[in-house]
Amino acid sequence: MAEELDDYCKIFVDLVSTTAVTNLLSELADEPFAGRTIELSIMIIDVLENPDAGLTDDFVTWPVLIEIEKPPDAAWEDYIAGIDRVLVHLWGNGAQAVTACDFEHKLPWSGGIRRVVN
Repeated sequence: MAEELDDYCKIFVDLVSTTAVTNLLSELADEPFAGRTIELSIMIIDVLENPDAGLTDDFVTWPVLIEIEKPPDAAWEDYIAGIDRVLVHLWGNGAQAVTACDFEHKLPWSGGIRRVVN
C-alpha cells in the first residue's frame, strides 16, 4: 500500500522577523514575495508571525511560521526537495528551523528536530 501523506508543512523559524525570513527565501527562489506569499511551481509558501511566539522555549513558539503547500501539479519528489532546500538555506544563514509535517522523516535531520541547538 502506498504511503498517504498530507502535503501541508509548517516550518518554525527562530528569527526575529518575517521580513528576515522572506528576504532569505526570496534570495533562494530568486523571486520576490507578493505580500507574505510566494508561489513557485513546486510549492506555495506563506511567511507569518507565529501567534504562539514566546509562550514557551519550545520550537513551536519560535517567532516566525512558514506554511508550505504543494500545488496540485507538483511532483512529490520536487516538493520535498524544495522544502529540503528551504531548510538548508535557512540553516546556512544562521537560522534555527524545524518542520512539522507528515514527511519529516524524508527531510534532513528529520526536518530539523535533531539539529535544534538549545
